[in-house]
Amino acid sequence: MLSTSDPQNIIKRFRSLQSERKTVEQTWQAIENYVAPYKGKFFREGGGEGGVEWNKRNLYDSTAVQAHIQLAASIHGALTNPAIQWFEMRWRSKENRDNQEAQEWIEAAGKRVYDELQDSNFNLEANNTYRTLTSFATSAIIEEPVAEPDEDWKGITFTSVPVKQMYFEPDATGQCRNFYRLLRWRASKIVSKFGIDTVPDRIKTAFEIASDQEFEVIFVAFERHESEVGSGTIIPPKKRPIGWAYIGGDDAHVYGEGGYYEQPAFIPRWETTDESMWGHGPAHYALADILTLNKMVELDLASREKVIDPAMLINERAVLTNLDLSAGAQNVVRDMEGMRAFESAARFDAVESTIVRLQMAVQRYFYIDQLELKQSPAMTATEVQVRYELMQRLLSSTMARLKEDFLNPCLQRTFNMLYRAGEITPPPIEMDLMEYDIEYIGPLSRSMKFDQSASVERWVTQLQLIAQLGGEAEQVLLVPDYDRIARQAAANLNLPADFTRKKEEVAADVEQAKVQQARAASAEAAANESAAAKNLGQAEQLRQGVPNIG
Repeated sequence: MLSTSDPQNIIKRFRSLQSERKTVEQTWQAIENYVAPYKGKFFREGGGEGGVEWNKRNLYDSTAVQAHIQLAASIHGALTNPAIQWFEMRWRSKENRDNQEAQEWIEAAGKRVYDELQDSNFNLEANNTYRTLTSFATSAIIEEPVAEPDEDWKGITFTSVPVKQMYFEPDATGQCRNFYRLLRWRASKIVSKFGIDTVPDRIKTAFEIASDQEFEVIFVAFERHESEVGSGTIIPPKKRPIGWAYIGGDDAHVYGEGGYYEQPAFIPRWETTDESMWGHGPAHYALADILTLNKMVELDLASREKVIDPAMLINERAVLTNLDLSAGAQNVVRDMEGMRAFESAARFDAVESTIVRLQMAVQRYFYIDQLELKQSPAMTATEVQVRYELMQRLLSSTMARLKEDFLNPCLQRTFNMLYRAGEITPPPIEMDLMEYDIEYIGPLSRSMKFDQSASVERWVTQLQLIAQLGGEAEQVLLVPDYDRIARQAAANLNLPADFTRKKEEVAADVEQAKVQQARAASAEAAANESAAAKNLGQAEQLRQGVPNIG
């Protein structure tokens, strides 16, 4: 395992990862050029502001750029929509789910986790992560507390790491075990981060002369040992399961170190690649068409330039001076008939049809034809529902991987940090705090639950129609467990637990209603018996000839 006591070994492992990634970086560079510009050149070292390539004149068609941004926005809105609470925490055991107090506590804890995410920069950095995912198919995001657990709670912060800077070592399941980030900082930033007393002499010298030289600083979050830590346990930073350190890339100087309770880096991938830790996605599949489309548009523009500003065909000695076609220019010629413009025979209609075909193909790779809404008339609620269901089918594997690689560990880590900081109160009864599941209730998950609710509604309606036949057919109404159906319907509709009454209260009310019904039936029977006795008495009096004076 890695250790800050041997920083040279950490640097050695990092350099090995750098070397292994050179092949995939060639593909990433093409994606940066034509799909995700301004994400950094992979074969250019540093350069600061002067090294940023703002002029993207080699990009002639932006179809892929717009498509990957739109796909990322669709995933963000469907999976982690900022406008709604897109997840809930639920107990795994039926015993805890049936406990009203435990259920209300887990719902309040989930609401606290959601509020903390909303108070942080989660939505901003998650969108950047989705954009990286839809372009490079591998992304990284880091979640850290603003303050240590033994200090006053100040919230959490997220950082979407550019794919150019991130490296990782996977474990046996493919998840991130050790995470590395390559930073290039000036001496002023290093001193500001770690203090003047902790930096080596060469950094001090560069700081004193205000040098703009950049130095390599490697951030590493590594597995330290196998100990298990509970949600509420506070232990010293250097004894926590995950260690972190900032190490100089040139001299292996350890600027600072500490520890986390959980791995702070999450590495979602669009699709996993056989025999590689890096993912692949829509941009990889579409790259051939993207390159062809970009070249086709470039040639089309060059051809149209010849039509807009055509070349001149001039007979020998028809012009006495160099031909000047600028505005207001004067040219001396011998023969006006000896000059004519070159007429291009380019087939722009054929070029345009090819360009449109390629643009549509690129959009299909990014599911734009399936995900975009109609422009007019406005879509109905049913059509929106169908659209979400279609997205669920198209992106089901990617959504599952996002939940497994990113959202699940992120929410679990947020809950643990809040609990350790005392921001979430202990549960009302003794229970295992890790025995909970995370259910996603965003638009995609809602569409699946609504479909289940609709199926139950159709089933109950069919039973009622059958019961109308009378006789033995009425027995079908005894088949459903209406209490369970009602509670499951509330869960499918994401209603709070305090909207439903406890089973004990419902059972008590049912028993009381049965008692009242029995009393009412007894009273009615007694009244009927009294009336019958009275009628018999009157009949007997009439039989005996006694007049009825009542």
